[in-house]
Amino acid sequence: MEQPFPGFKAEIRALKMIHLAMTAGQVLFAAVAFFLVFTGMLDKSANNLYILFRYLVPFCILGGLIGSHFVFRSRLEVIRSDSELAEKLIEYRTTLIIRYAMLEGGTFIALVAYLVVGNLFYLLAAVLVILYFLILIPNSERVTADLGLNDDEKHRLNGME
Repeated sequence: MEQPFPGFKAEIRALKMIHLAMTAGQVLFAAVAFFLVFTGMLDKSANNLYILFRYLVPFCILGGLIGSHFVFRSRLEVIRSDSELAEKLIEYRTTLIIRYAMLEGGTFIALVAYLVVGNLFYLLAAVLVILYFLILIPNSERVTADLGLNDDEKHRLNGME
């Protein structure tokens, strides 16, 4: 029989810290971009990138949303087949980071487009992805559900909290 997993609470805290750091990066960059555009500190007169961003931003945001969902789900299937609980949690952390990074990429592209072009649509698109990102904050219930843990694994995790 496997040994009890030490520090499930610590693992959840680590996942939350990763999520918080990635969220904070997006929010801070959005705030700086808004400040620079709102105060007029960036010159928009010589801008011919508008057409590029018109297609690039929706492609990157939708690609990030759809891609992150499918990559996350496919990696979860592989993780669920692992026999060791500790290995499942390590792989889950990696999978979450990949998911977050895919979402974050679209946000940063939209924010750069907002900085360059000054169109509020790009800022709004970034804010919507950030709001979705906030919904994905990890907690113990979500981790156990995502990993499809059996009763024995749940008991071992809950006993270590």
